[in-house]
Amino acid sequence: MAKKMNITRRDILQYTGAMAALPLLGNLPAFAQGSEALAKIEEAANKEGRVMMYYSGVAIQRAQGIIDAWTKRYPKIKMEFVEVGGSATIGRVHQESLAGGPTCDLTTNTLGAVDGLIKQNLLLKIDMAPFGVTPSYQAQPNPFVLATHGTSYCTMFNTKKVSSADAPKKVEDLLDPKWKGRWGTWNRPLGIMTLIGAWGEDKTTEYVKKLAQTQPRLFRSGAAWVDAVTAGEIDLVNFIPTYTTIPPREAKAPVDISMVEPISLSLVYGVLPKEGRNPNAARLLVAWLASGEGSGAVEKASGRGNPFDPSSETAKQLAGKQLSAIDAKMEGEKSDYLAKLEDRYAEMLQGR
Repeated sequence: MAKKMNITRRDILQYTGAMAALPLLGNLPAFAQGSEALAKIEEAANKEGRVMMYYSGVAIQRAQGIIDAWTKRYPKIKMEFVEVGGSATIGRVHQESLAGGPTCDLTTNTLGAVDGLIKQNLLLKIDMAPFGVTPSYQAQPNPFVLATHGTSYCTMFNTKKVSSADAPKKVEDLLDPKWKGRWGTWNRPLGIMTLIGAWGEDKTTEYVKKLAQTQPRLFRSGAAWVDAVTAGEIDLVNFIPTYTTIPPREAKAPVDISMVEPISLSLVYGVLPKEGRNPNAARLLVAWLASGEGSGAVEKASGRGNPFDPSSETAKQLAGKQLSAIDAKMEGEKSDYLAKLEDRYAEMLQGR
């Protein structure tokens, strides 16, 4: 069981504060035009001629939009896009790195997920100076990561069983006894964990205890919970990444979403494994993904956009809503404790 550390709201930054602390990196044309250092990186990257990226949640068909946008910017560098399950990316990078490679040149994940790679010295530092950019600490809380986009969490419900009017609007609505045995969630309670940003640990833990009493069904993948709700096996799923609801909605399945407040939000960071074979192309790619141009291409393909870019669909969807996010500093410094707390919440939801 996680040792009590009393994480309170004084330990965290509300998302609204984080938003002010994270300026956009802008589009690549604004990056250090004429910079000698950047020119050397581009020359070396062109000689490498390729860059490989491990990514989750985006089928290769949808990823083609990202590849096309990258190719337009860097026609001499072929992007190889490898779809890997979200929970498997870090494990795969870890195993391949310890074996001496090769592994991907870039992957993305949360700070907590990449912490082990940092501690084992398996990542390259990301120096943004050649790009003429000094990221805020929220964008780059340590030298090995760079924020590329965000993930919001929502409720998806079967429209034949739940009306929009009856769908949950606040997270407290999920405690209503009428949902007992009728809902599900991800077996990794990342969206629930993020409530610590708005509530602190004590209130969040009490909420999870009450939530467990409604007997949720736990799922290991987005495909599984989408199938269950679409088929009407359960009425709704809560605290799931919003991007996982895009395919069934586009397919006109009988589902809709509710952005239940406070909306959980987590930043996603790009990292560059040392055992990747194209380090210079990787540096260009992570900077591009963090730029308006790159994050826009990712959002169009995956639904995961930059919440700090007012022009992004993600920012528009979240505008005016109550949001909750864990501060990057706390996420980095207390990653081990937060990981244990996440495990504890998962056990509680399982009724243990």
